[in-house]
Amino acid sequence: MVQGELTISAEVAQQYLDEQEKNRPIKQSIVNMIVADMENDNFDYDHTFVVFNKEGKFHYGQHVLKAIVERGQEFTVRTITLEENDKSSRGVYNKHSRYNVY
Repeated sequence: MVQGELTISAEVAQQYLDEQEKNRPIKQSIVNMIVADMENDNFDYDHTFVVFNKEGKFHYGQHVLKAIVERGQEFTVRTITLEENDKSSRGVYNKHSRYNVY
């Protein structure tokens, strides 16, 4: 896996969400918490990732992306790009994040 950073606009975040494979429903309470933390400079940056598969397609982190869309402003997030496409890995990368829904 490769770690990095990416500044994502609201438009690009929406595009990732529109193109994602089937995922569980978004919990609005988690999105609201992330939006508030982004606005108050309290985002859990150290433990929260947006994950992409080896082809660069969005894999995990839909609540963060939805928060970016709702804010309507770009935001820089930590990213992980997987070397193998492993769907069983969902939830592993953000397990210490306070936004973890698993």
